Amino acid sequence: MAAAPIPATEAPPTKRITGLTLRALLLATFFTFLSAWWERGSALLTGTCLIGEAIPPVAALAFLLVMVAANFILARWAPRWQLSRAEILVVYAFLTCATIISSFGVIGSALPTGISFFYFDASDHNLKQFWDYIPSWFAPRDMDVVIHWFEGAPGGIVPWKAWLVPLGMLTLYWTLQFGTILCVMVLLRAQWCERERLSFPLVEMAHEISGGKTPHPEDPRLFANPYMWIGFGLAAAFNLTNIANAFNPAFPSIGNYIQVGASFREWPLSVIKDVVIRMNPLLFGIGYLTPLPILFTVWAVYWILQVIRVLVAGAGIDDPNIPYVKEQAGGAYFALAFALLWVARHHLATVFRSALGLRHADDSQEAMPHRLAVFGAIFGFVGMLAFGRATGIPLAIGLFWFGAVVLRSVTFARIRAESGMPDNWLNPYYIQEQTVLDALGTRGILQRYGWGALVGLKLMVYVHRGYFSATSAFQMEALQMTDRANINRRQMAAALMLALLIGAGFAHWIRLKTIYDVGMLHIKEWYYTDYSQLLAWADGNHEPTDYTRLFLQAMGGVIALALVIIRNAYIQFPIDPLGYVMALQDGYLLWGPCFFAWVIKKLVLMLGGARLYRRLLPLFIGVVLGHFFVGAIVWGLLSQSEHPVFKRYYLYFG
Repeated sequence: MAAAPIPATEAPPTKRITGLTLRALLLATFFTFLSAWWERGSALLTGTCLIGEAIPPVAALAFLLVMVAANFILARWAPRWQLSRAEILVVYAFLTCATIISSFGVIGSALPTGISFFYFDASDHNLKQFWDYIPSWFAPRDMDVVIHWFEGAPGGIVPWKAWLVPLGMLTLYWTLQFGTILCVMVLLRAQWCERERLSFPLVEMAHEISGGKTPHPEDPRLFANPYMWIGFGLAAAFNLTNIANAFNPAFPSIGNYIQVGASFREWPLSVIKDVVIRMNPLLFGIGYLTPLPILFTVWAVYWILQVIRVLVAGAGIDDPNIPYVKEQAGGAYFALAFALLWVARHHLATVFRSALGLRHADDSQEAMPHRLAVFGAIFGFVGMLAFGRATGIPLAIGLFWFGAVVLRSVTFARIRAESGMPDNWLNPYYIQEQTVLDALGTRGILQRYGWGALVGLKLMVYVHRGYFSATSAFQMEALQMTDRANINRRQMAAALMLALLIGAGFAHWIRLKTIYDVGMLHIKEWYYTDYSQLLAWADGNHEPTDYTRLFLQAMGGVIALALVIIRNAYIQFPIDPLGYVMALQDGYLLWGPCFFAWVIKKLVLMLGGARLYRRLLPLFIGVVLGHFFVGAIVWGLLSQSEHPVFKRYYLYFG
């Protein structure tokens, strides 16, 4: 986790610029509404493109390009109506947090959880035995409301009165978690952005797109750079050939992946027949901005894991879970969060003493006063515990459960700050619930806390199953944007909180309008309910304490800490702890793009050094923009049609 230098920036003026103007807020609100409506068409009604799952969210990047293009036109015809760069970046940061709320990984994971217990009991699932453990405010119980949710309501009428309290409580929890994590990010900002000077690749990309100055005056701005248009054209051609193939399967195309493991047919090599290279221009383009040690670690560790699978199978050990990558990733995530907090301990101690009034520290330029950030994080976390307790999660379990939310958010934000890797699923979903079950066993939980605890865990499954915790990275990136464009940090923090509330409002409205119109059973977006385990436990199929999984979690944590120590002692050591956890969590998706980006970046630095690297940067930003523009924006808008041709080319951005 060695800090990487950031490119040269503009010399900051003494006074920070206003970015959260009235017109910026109105524009951000309007774009958020359009984004939620876009999510409705592309995810709920057709299921062709999950635009809110992307990093950055498709709509956020699309409207960033709209603002830049509008400014270009206004510069000639109405210059006084131009948006300032600060306004553009505040609107963009607003959209990154607001638009994700409408996606299936946030509201789509949360809303079906409670109401499913009341609908599917009618299908002889015997879920009524759990009804008494579901708080009355968690989901509507009126059977007409429930049935119409799944099957559609006459005239598409939404029973808002029945949903008012459940939606309000869900928004309350989102506000508590989002606010708590924002306070933590504010506390860590100076350490990461000023002391360690992390690279923030996605902020660098937004800086270039929004018209930020280049470090070398002779370099043209991004959209005047021919290299950008070359990269744009390459990614556009990739998508256009796949689109042409969707219309005519005889047309040659690359597709979304290349099957590498298919050639391994003999035992034990056949155990890795699932290995593929994901053909994802987005991962490849951002990979060029990722530090070399992280790129190397991702593909190298992934293949080490495949070798382990082959050796274990060859030894006759029949355990398909080996090498237990999810467990190792969970342990590594927690260990890295503690390591990051330990490294920042002196800075955090200063901030805490300032918050308590024990010493003076200037916080006038911070996104929040030290006192608000510290006590906001504390009281926000207490609020999360209280919400969990009201849902049925005992305090003892809640301390670990919600503590894991905070620790995961810290590590995820760090991964994005250093690597920029656009993958929401780098968070080890399920791990906090699985750790509780592995440690206590379901029988142990029942004996100590009763059925209410197990039902509470399942009701709150969206906390770890989706990617709401990924907003921590957007928050930290937004705080870093304030340095790149000298934006008022407190206005940025206010914009982020407004983004959550406005995004939640539009998400609730459009999702319920859509579901009561067509019925949850008929929407195309995949949705998740988690009652099958409860039924198994009620039938006596209990999960015992699993010491093997606990040991492997601990092993993942020990390996991650060892890598931190070694990397700090020997900066040239090639294995990076962040790359290690990325390979564990999502290596199957990342290893191919990371390998090709590593080869190209290494050659560029060997042949031309930092100067050539900088010159070619627009080429790879162009690859990202070309992929987003053709694959997500153009194809994503067209594919809202119900025509079956749009099902033949599905783009995965998460």
